[in-house]
Amino acid sequence: MRKIERFGIDALAEGAELAADIADGKGRTLVKAGTVLDARRIEQLKRMGVTLVAVFSAKELSAEEIERYRAEIAERIEQLFGSAGDSPLAERLKQAVLEYRLEVVR
Repeated sequence: MRKIERFGIDALAEGAELAADIADGKGRTLVKAGTVLDARRIEQLKRMGVTLVAVFSAKELSAEEIERYRAEIAERIEQLFGSAGDSPLAERLKQAVLEYRLEVVR
């Protein structure tokens, strides 16, 4: 499993592989996850106003690091939904977000 890191667009290096799709404000995919970025693509993203991207780190994670990362994700989701109340709808949304975020940490 590879770690996912977030970088500002100006900190990206050629050869970075996107860990998540980049979408516009309407949810349309601009660049697919898995795309390996070159200088031309990085410049395109800058012109489109993209400021932050998720890329795969070159480092492989150990089982302990994976579990710690998963726990951090779960804790962050709990924080985000802490004031959402106990309604069934909020709980379903929280669970869907958690499952989505954990998909990349297998």
